[in-house]
Amino acid sequence: MDVDHVLQDRYRFHPQFGFVVQNPCQRLPDYYKPWMEIVSKLDDLRRLEKGILSAVKKLCLLDHQHLKSREELMLAHLVLSCIGMSVVHENPEKPLGSLPKQVSIPWVGVSERLGLPPIIVHASASLCNYQLIDRQKGMELENLRLICSLDSTKDLEVFFIIPLLIEFQSVPAVRALVNGKLLMKESESSSDLYQVIEKSLTTVISSLIEMTETLKRMSPGCRPEVFYSKHRPMLSGWKNHPELRNGLHYEGVGYLEYSGGSAAQSPALQLIDAGLGIEHHGEEGDFLRNMRNYMLPNHKQLIEDLSSWPSIRKYCGEKGGSILDKYNETLEVLKKLRSQHLILVARYIQVPANAGKTRKSGGNGSSEGGNAKTPEHLDQEGTGGTPLSTFLKTIRQHVENARI
Repeated sequence: MDVDHVLQDRYRFHPQFGFVVQNPCQRLPDYYKPWMEIVSKLDDLRRLEKGILSAVKKLCLLDHQHLKSREELMLAHLVLSCIGMSVVHENPEKPLGSLPKQVSIPWVGVSERLGLPPIIVHASASLCNYQLIDRQKGMELENLRLICSLDSTKDLEVFFIIPLLIEFQSVPAVRALVNGKLLMKESESSSDLYQVIEKSLTTVISSLIEMTETLKRMSPGCRPEVFYSKHRPMLSGWKNHPELRNGLHYEGVGYLEYSGGSAAQSPALQLIDAGLGIEHHGEEGDFLRNMRNYMLPNHKQLIEDLSSWPSIRKYCGEKGGSILDKYNETLEVLKKLRSQHLILVARYIQVPANAGKTRKSGGNGSSEGGNAKTPEHLDQEGTGGTPLSTFLKTIRQHVENARI
């Protein structure tokens, strides 16, 4: 069975770009020009008293049905997400409780057509949000820029592009795991299976090493003090939010609750875990499974299908020897990726949070992040709503527990 044929036809996984949209839509039809104008002026509007809210209320209610292609829908979701998150969190300490219908109705409509929730998600904020500066060059950090964003800072651009590159670098690993599992599904007695699985694990190791090195490049392009004070509040959701106890009121729709942005929305990371037979249980497992509802349906389906196919972990355990050593080596490399994520949490959340507490208690700390105040519930909690450090350490321990 041709693995690329299966991945592309059933799951919209491109053989070269993977989960990343190969040719993302760069602009919406002229009918939606008012949306594009607001998203291009968010910095200027933010300097005015309730500037974003005032601009949104002046919009006409545009009909999302004029969006025809999947690529247009993805860009519309991105644009409406940038506007929606910006207007809700225009005052980070006092988020807006009711989203005007000019944004809420098309945002919900576009989201339903895509199978995504109406909140900022990895699928639109990163996977379809890039332009090549030089089309003769490849997918490299220095050669990429965003189509649109919550603001014009380089910091936020790097924050969204690094996950995009990690998904791009995961492609060989995903193809290898799917190829190995498809062969097992067809015939676990195949004479080629041992070599295929061993080669698959070697490929996964190479991808994970690249992904970890890319994650390290988050700094210095994205400054921790700027991200913590300015950007994290804009990425937080309205599920279990202390100021939005009933969720967000989407005018013309009703109250809805959604978690904010989270690395758990990465289909590549969840797929690699599933492919290697890593079991996440307890609250952490529940959260990861819930985050699949924030992915495009085809991507969620691939993860769940892969989980149900024959187990590479079980196969390696039964065979023992060098292939078991290779499996355990793969887990060690994956643990290093998880550890790097923990390092970033300390650098981008815990250290700035502690510095903020020092300033509040009369210390002399300073911040380059401006005067924005970060809501207290985000001091140790991710924008997705989990206690970050504890959550990530548990996820890493689940990787260790999978060793044989």
